Amino acid sequence: MTAKLETKQDFEKLVGNGYFSVLFTKRDGTERRLNGRLGVFKHVKGTDKRKTLPDDLIIVYDQKKRAYRSFRLNSVKEVKAGGTVWRRQQP
Repeated sequence: MTAKLETKQDFEKLVGNGYFSVLFTKRDGTERRLNGRLGVFKHVKGTDKRKTLPDDLIIVYDQKKRAYRSFRLNSVKEVKAGGTVWRRQQP
């Protein structure tokens, strides 16, 4: 799929409300595949204080780890969601 993936809204539109898989590069340079879902608030703990987060930070509930994880949008290499596969094109 050749859709753009430049903003959080682009990512949310691509993955929808269901489960998805994303391959991204971690800060240390290693690759990680995460199977998760957006919009899960059931396990949120803490106060009601909201932090200002960077626009390119995606927060996901990781189904396998049963914990929240985050990654930078520009580090995403591949997304699989709803039978669709998106891959970042290499320059």
